[in-house]
Amino acid sequence: MSAISSGSSVIAGKTVDQRSTQLNIAIELDEITHGYGERIALNQVSFQVRAAEMFGLLGPNGSGKTSLFRILSTLMLPSGGSAAIMGADISTHPNAVRRQIGVVFQAKSVDVKLTAAENLWHQGHLYGLHGATLQARIATMLERVGLADRAKERVETFSGGMQRRVEIAKGLMHRPAVLLLDEPTTGLDPGARRDVWNYLRILRDTEGTTIVVTTHLMEEAEGCDRLAILNEGNLVALGTPAELRAEIGGDVIVLESSNPRQLATNIRARFGFDAAVLGDKVRLEIQSGHRFVTDVVEAFKAGRPPLVVTDLTMPGITGVELLQQVRAVDDDVAVIVLTGAADVKTAIASLKLGAHDFIMKPVNMDELLIATERALERRQLLIERREYHERLEEIRRKSA
Repeated sequence: MSAISSGSSVIAGKTVDQRSTQLNIAIELDEITHGYGERIALNQVSFQVRAAEMFGLLGPNGSGKTSLFRILSTLMLPSGGSAAIMGADISTHPNAVRRQIGVVFQAKSVDVKLTAAENLWHQGHLYGLHGATLQARIATMLERVGLADRAKERVETFSGGMQRRVEIAKGLMHRPAVLLLDEPTTGLDPGARRDVWNYLRILRDTEGTTIVVTTHLMEEAEGCDRLAILNEGNLVALGTPAELRAEIGGDVIVLESSNPRQLATNIRARFGFDAAVLGDKVRLEIQSGHRFVTDVVEAFKAGRPPLVVTDLTMPGITGVELLQQVRAVDDDVAVIVLTGAADVKTAIASLKLGAHDFIMKPVNMDELLIATERALERRQLLIERREYHERLEEIRRKSA
């Protein structure tokens, strides 16, 4: 029996089980540092992950996420500092750590020529499972990930989301306390991505599994209990999604105008907010941004240049709700609704209600500019069509 399961391993004068139980800490990093030659990938990163927590590692490419993930999964040792999982030090007790973790890498690890059950059979053998115990565990895991009826089918016949569920089942075969996932939804369609995250939440809530997931998608980060944001190897933010949103000062709103400097000046004079001009856009941070959008449209309704709402990055309000609020003030405002990657229904509903265009996040500037052009063109066509029907109706009234 391993030291971690027997409770007899001693680290820094404390047994593994005592330490993790007393502190209720699943993962603890203390000034983790790692470098590749002269390049520093991780610079004294320290934080804790609580037991049964959904914890996200967020950051752009090159931020240090992958290096930290490899250290936590015992694939490499840090250059400095220490890290422990369930009380076991990853440098001095790597085998104990491996018995406590399940790992799902970004790269596909299933054998597509084998059936789902055969993939789990081989994974179970790696952890010493066999006989009736192994068969029972395979059946349990396939049932848990919703693939019991596909157990004897080759994985190559599965969709991307189903293959990902097989990977998660592999990582859970030995009942780990901690599940590590490296961008688990990469390459999946919106529906499959949503299914994976729903299952991870069920796993956390019903099994008490600690889940650490790396991602660069903001809408996925919203689903985590807490986040650690890395940039250039440094831990730049740590907290719940709500806490991190509060730190940036509120909702981020970008308004596009043919006269952005005048719009920014008017906003400062009327509302007292600091508005930054970025090209032909006006950017500002404010609490309750969805209300401010309607306020600014109402305030500059008379004689204003065409205005396009291009971004409203905030939870708790859908594109449909935003559109309804803006439409309640003025029908002529051109609106682009930005939605989450999986929020197709909201996007379609927004178009039906009169949005001129929509973009699914993540979005780049080229996509935004193209959508802006389309939205302005459609807005102009709608105005011309309305004016045409108004003139036609007036002619009919005069001729009656």
